[in-house]
Amino acid sequence: MISPKDVALEFEKRGFVLIEPSKQCFRRKCGSLKDGFVSSKENFRTAFANEGGTPRHLINILRSDNKNSILDILKDSSIFEVVNEIFMEIDLEFTHSKISFKTVGANSDWLSHQDNGYRLANGNKPRAGLAMMVFLEDVTVKDGPLEVIPYSHKNGTLEHKRIWASSEKVDYQLGLDGLPDHSFTKITGSVGSVLLFHNDTIHRSGASTRSSRYCMIVELRHSDHKSLDDYGLPPFPYNYSPGWIEIISKNIRSLFNTGRIWMIVKRSKSLTKWVRRIAFR
Repeated sequence: MISPKDVALEFEKRGFVLIEPSKQCFRRKCGSLKDGFVSSKENFRTAFANEGGTPRHLINILRSDNKNSILDILKDSSIFEVVNEIFMEIDLEFTHSKISFKTVGANSDWLSHQDNGYRLANGNKPRAGLAMMVFLEDVTVKDGPLEVIPYSHKNGTLEHKRIWASSEKVDYQLGLDGLPDHSFTKITGSVGSVLLFHNDTIHRSGASTRSSRYCMIVELRHSDHKSLDDYGLPPFPYNYSPGWIEIISKNIRSLFNTGRIWMIVKRSKSLTKWVRRIAFR
């Protein structure tokens, strides 16, 4: 059996690693979580709509009624021990959480990018962290799987180009040009497979011709015990328990955070268009 240390070394070397939990109960939990999200999909905020308005994400899922089931999966020993090994037991917290899905027959491509590219493009510093993708159903090459470029994290964060989904300027992606197809490795697996990839690992995905390819994605970073998450809210800790002073401080700071205000603005399509047309005119 491969040890958590060996898995962590593979991650550090290649910028990603696929974990295949052997416990059937874990896989059943992942399948059940997908069923729960599908049945309550209309209750979630969406993001990253294509030119036709079809979204690709359900966002902020850790603040849903499924929170305990989600944490039960993310903190399963098969994942928890590897993540702690990668970060050498440093305190970690979630920056955001979402469900990624495909609409069969719709344009649901993700352009080649690094997660840290979004931070750089928005005037923030790249962060030391990783994304965790949990397959909530089987993912084959026909489902628009994630594709990564091994070792690409070693190049640091690169400059990205902003690509608008439509002339309305509501949603956009960042993209990297000139990357040959043979550089990418398609990541497939069965329900319950877990992919960890570095914030600077270049990745993309294509459209699905078979299924919705439901995956849960969360991002983890080193905690400075001060910063808020990507929604402008107090982040959920992953491997530590915050003190009451930290909890109170973050809740107060959250009330005046521009990120939180922006999340409120984005509930209105017309307001979002107005703000972005000013910002990107």
